[in-house]
Amino acid sequence: MTPLQRDLVVKTSKTQWHRIHATYSFVLDTLDCPFNANQLDRLFGSDGSRGSVFNKHLNQQTRPRFETLEQVDNKVSGTLRYYYSPLWLALFLLEAGEDDWTLLHNRLDLDVASTIFKDKKDDVGSFVLNKINHPIVTELRLRADAQALACLLAILKFKLAKDGNILVSINNLQHAIVDHLVNLNATGYFSHNHHELTVFLVELLNRCHPFIANDKIKEFIEYSVDLIRFKRQLLDTLFQIGLRETYAGEGLRFLALIDISNRELLIKEVNLLRQSTNSRAPFIVVKALNSEFPLAANREKGLLWLISKINSNRGKSDKIKRFIKDDELVLILKDTAQLDVTTWSRLLD
Repeated sequence: MTPLQRDLVVKTSKTQWHRIHATYSFVLDTLDCPFNANQLDRLFGSDGSRGSVFNKHLNQQTRPRFETLEQVDNKVSGTLRYYYSPLWLALFLLEAGEDDWTLLHNRLDLDVASTIFKDKKDDVGSFVLNKINHPIVTELRLRADAQALACLLAILKFKLAKDGNILVSINNLQHAIVDHLVNLNATGYFSHNHHELTVFLVELLNRCHPFIANDKIKEFIEYSVDLIRFKRQLLDTLFQIGLRETYAGEGLRFLALIDISNRELLIKEVNLLRQSTNSRAPFIVVKALNSEFPLAANREKGLLWLISKINSNRGKSDKIKRFIKDDELVLILKDTAQLDVTTWSRLLD
């Protein structure tokens, strides 16, 4: 990421308002402080010289200078990366109808950029889109960062421009974008004004290409906000039963997997498993072979499928272990779980 590149900003842009508020919210939330300009002044202002500069930022009278953000970043690492995230640039491009995708390509991390862009062989420095199909969209959804949302917005913009390389419908892209925003909100990426950001993005997407009737937009947004609350609760439940966030950002991967799972089956199985957590044993027996409520096979996309997908992204020592013991399937989900190699047999993972 190169934050000193040309910054595409329109002073009255709604994207810029959300960008500033979200960034300062990230800073104050990290420090466990209340969100207001006076708090920012006390923490980062200079004696007698800075005055109400942060209030001006929040009211969009002025915008943060790089040097100001750098000072904040010295105390709260990640501030610069948050403010200069490619997500804001993609939103600017969508909101303003701009098409400077070379600028977006240069702002993305290389491994992310290569997912959707490729070098244009006959024009050095220009970029064209890779062929985008449903597996590419799923790959982006499973990424644990906001850059994936920037890529989804870029794909939508190309689709609206009738780029033949995109094999996914506009409607599917719009719903994938809303789902990804919901998951970012549920995992706390936007810790302030996430309701307003949801309203902004849904209305922006609908303006680009209507996919919700005007009289249903409020209802759709309320549903999205309720879904954020539900997913936070579901994530808490998953962590409570031992599916802890081993790697930073894994919560977002959990939620993206839930989106493409058999959600009704998954929730039923999670609730069943939750009933087993009262045991003081260092492991949880989740299924006896003759059980009335066996967990579904991987192909049914329930809890075992979710665990398999999570394991595929974890290191060997962090995988959730599955064993057969006394004809019972056992998942080691708790931190206190110990493996007795003399009594446990038939390792499945």
